[in-house]
Amino acid sequence: MIEIETTADPNRRNFLPHRMLHSGDVVKFPTKQSAVGSPLPEGLFAVNGVTAVHIGRDYVGVYKDGAADWGDIQGPIKVFLEEVFPEERNEEGGNFMEGLLAADILASIGVIFFS
Repeated sequence: MIEIETTADPNRRNFLPHRMLHSGDVVKFPTKQSAVGSPLPEGLFAVNGVTAVHIGRDYVGVYKDGAADWGDIQGPIKVFLEEVFPEERNEEGGNFMEGLLAADILASIGVIFFS
């Protein structure tokens, strides 16, 4: 289950999948165009009102347009992330983040996968 954390910025929420996503610095997707080729942020930008995505070690930070209402967009974001990060663990030790970020970004941040 994805936990949702409010932040000091009313236009940002952190979505916590309860697993480490990578070991590097925060990967920032400040625009929809910057996410092209990276399925995780692309999927989040598909939600109307999302303006930026940050992927931290153990969270996905989502920014919204000031006019958008969290009540309208939080549900679709959570559903999408629950599909990406299923609650059950992968018995075969597969990679949850494999293919979710562009390959060159993965190489540059030294991603560590957990099952």
